[in-house]
Amino acid sequence: MNRLQQGCMLAIFTATIPVLSFAQESKMSGWDISFSGGLAIPFGAYRSSNPESSVITSEAGFPIFNGFNKRGNSAALNGHAWNAEVSYTLKSNWAFSLTATSTLNPVETGVVNAYLNDQLDMQNTSRIMVNQDDYQAMFYTLGVRKIKHWKHFYGSMGIDVGLAVMDYPFYDVSIIENSSGNNYPLYHIGFKPVSKSYTMGVNGEVGYRLSRHLSTALQIRYRFADFLYEIGLHPVGGSSSFLFVDTINYRQLLPCLKVCYHF
Repeated sequence: MNRLQQGCMLAIFTATIPVLSFAQESKMSGWDISFSGGLAIPFGAYRSSNPESSVITSEAGFPIFNGFNKRGNSAALNGHAWNAEVSYTLKSNWAFSLTATSTLNPVETGVVNAYLNDQLDMQNTSRIMVNQDDYQAMFYTLGVRKIKHWKHFYGSMGIDVGLAVMDYPFYDVSIIENSSGNNYPLYHIGFKPVSKSYTMGVNGEVGYRLSRHLSTALQIRYRFADFLYEIGLHPVGGSSSFLFVDTINYRQLLPCLKVCYHF
């Protein structure tokens, strides 16, 4: 073998060492920290908007609007989600994680506004306006997942469980007289606590190892919880306030882009 051939072999061998080393390092155990952000897509009961079953009225010679039943009719729209995670991966490619997730979803009001104005028959003398605060929830979960490597690529599947809190689902409704502009509101009474729930979810991701310390991935989480809360209302057109217990059936898919740092 001449010197030129020896030089070429040495160059190839030298260039191959970092690649082989990186491929082995990508499977090593250790600590990771990651951040991800993306969409919060509600479905099922959380997305459903059916005024016929969600509007609560009573009869006193004429219909009186008393509030909403959000169980199965939460009317959530597409929103956004953020995740922060700390995890530790074993040499067996099992990983354990602690994750904090924040989601925000606007609430559909157009459908229920149209329904109320039609059903309560304002006869063009008044109009009803419904305003609802965005749904804001935080999740704190412990998870376990299995990781599979293919050279620079990897994939994982896992589950997590934990606790969740949702800001009080505030809403207000007003009957506004067209002629005078007078406003007769339905409003919440009393203390407005956050709602708490146990939560469970599944997750999966497909990622690419950019370097020894950095990777990126497409991550999908499915999250569900049932937020129970007590609501106190002073009804529009009513003479007395009342309390009732309601539930928001949180069902959501969270597709996110993830950036991970490996220590």
